[in-house]
Amino acid sequence: LPQANLADAYPVTALQQGMLFHCQMDPHSAMYHDVFSFELGFAPEVPFERELLIQAITRVVAANPALRTGFDLHSFAEPLQLVYANVTPLIDCIDLSQQDEAAQAASVEACILRLKQSGFDLQGPSLIRFTLLQKAAQTVHLIIDAHHAILDGWSMATLQRQIFEFYRHLQQGDALA
Repeated sequence: LPQANLADAYPVTALQQGMLFHCQMDPHSAMYHDVFSFELGFAPEVPFERELLIQAITRVVAANPALRTGFDLHSFAEPLQLVYANVTPLIDCIDLSQQDEAAQAASVEACILRLKQSGFDLQGPSLIRFTLLQKAAQTVHLIIDAHHAILDGWSMATLQRQIFEFYRHLQQGDALA
């Protein structure tokens, strides 16, 4: 592999190639840019710990090669999906706790719009981003935006489950996390 941080490379699937072609033809299109938005309420008896959620996301990205993927469509005999060995997830934390409910809702919508318009560098090393909007001590709005070539809607439930399983293990001080 040409770069020191690459763990593996695979041929791009026909479906991925079609998505990537359309992205190159219209780089400003959000057709294959998926944004998932979740309001998370944590039980009062178990305080929300932002740093643990960040650690859980980091571990999930490290455990899933698809979340550490970029694409090289031109340097090789065929287009390749490049899996990077080490990726620091893109996690943005925004405090909305001083805003009223209407301002928080507007901030969440503005964030989603900004993410949808920002697009991705298809070469990676990661085509997924996480945004944590802290609305109150026990309420967080989690936005996950990803390129459809690495994560589809069906996989989102698995990604969520993994994040919150890691989070729970970390909260409990479980060495398996």
